[in-house]
Amino acid sequence: MNDSNKVSIITTVYNRKAMIQKLYNSLKEQKNKNFDWVVIDDGSTENIEKLVKKWKSENIINIKFKRVQNGGKMRAYKIALSLLETEYSIVVDSDDVLTTNAVEIILKEIKTSSENEIGFIFPRNEVNAKWNRIHRKNINIIELKAKYGIIESAIVINNAILKQNFTDDIFSVNEKFVSEEVLYNKFIEYGKFKVILKKIYISEYQLDGLTNKIFELWLKNPEGTLKLLNSRYNALDKCQLSICKKVIEKAKVILNLNAFCMIKNKNINENTPSIIFSLIMYMPSILVKKRFL
Repeated sequence: MNDSNKVSIITTVYNRKAMIQKLYNSLKEQKNKNFDWVVIDDGSTENIEKLVKKWKSENIINIKFKRVQNGGKMRAYKIALSLLETEYSIVVDSDDVLTTNAVEIILKEIKTSSENEIGFIFPRNEVNAKWNRIHRKNINIIELKAKYGIIESAIVINNAILKQNFTDDIFSVNEKFVSEEVLYNKFIEYGKFKVILKKIYISEYQLDGLTNKIFELWLKNPEGTLKLLNSRYNALDKCQLSICKKVIEKAKVILNLNAFCMIKNKNINENTPSIIFSLIMYMPSILVKKRFL
């Protein structure tokens, strides 16, 4: 039985030895230490395992560690699922940190959650006016960006829902990168996330981070990119958006998909979720190609 009095903090790491040390320091300082830190070393060339062994010997927090062959962040994330013994989990990137009361806040929210809530969404860094509009609302993750213009967030998820939806069809055989959004869009069928306007997560922007080189990653991983864009398009049908807003967001997806197919010499009709929409947006998509060049 999963422990509802603890939370799992999942970190996948590829090198970044100095950065993950900062994360460890923030976890040592947690006021509430009822958590497991699940660390998956995604084939680092730096000796992350030695560092983690040192931390485990300090016996300050409970650490679960596994080293795997390099296969990308999402594959490492999936491997972490086998080590989870808690009811909820949160992914914390190796170059980010948590506030000292983060675990305390998360566990408090878990205890007061309702059956139709499958998790919680917290801001990354500071709370702004966009976040103030949705405090304590129950929403889907895709609505954060599509409806409220919020791109980055910290997500606490029910592990039963996570394990049920984290299936191998998310991955492409010959590619390492796939967006977490492909997974998150599956959650729409199961319930919503409650938005909590409390600062628990501090994101450290890195020049070599995934967000900073997103279009480069898209080009190197075409199958995963097309899965992402199709997943996003289909998820929009299930969002509570006005008809006008839904059409606009779908148009953005089709523009990107068309332009991407042009760049990668992919057949648009074979890869689009809407042949008619792709045909309508074909000419504007030629201009969008520039963002990939």
